[in-house]
Amino acid sequence: MRVRYRSKVAGPGPSEAVVTVKTTQGTEEVIVHSSDIEDDTIEVGRVGEQDGVFLVELPQESASGKWRLWVPSSEVA
Repeated sequence: MRVRYRSKVAGPGPSEAVVTVKTTQGTEEVIVHSSDIEDDTIEVGRVGEQDGVFLVELPQESASGKWRLWVPSSEVA
């Protein structure tokens, strides 16, 4: 499953980027490997769905320490 990201900046490593993902609670920043990025989206794992909102698992822990996020269906590609 792919989720859109809002912004991207260079990450701490040469093949990493920091992206911002829109969630139902605001935004989250997560460091991702460049191979996970494609067409303004990142690869995530689908955990569940409820009322048009998806629970996804990130490829790495977010800056706030979360591994799973609720994202609106409008953010799913």
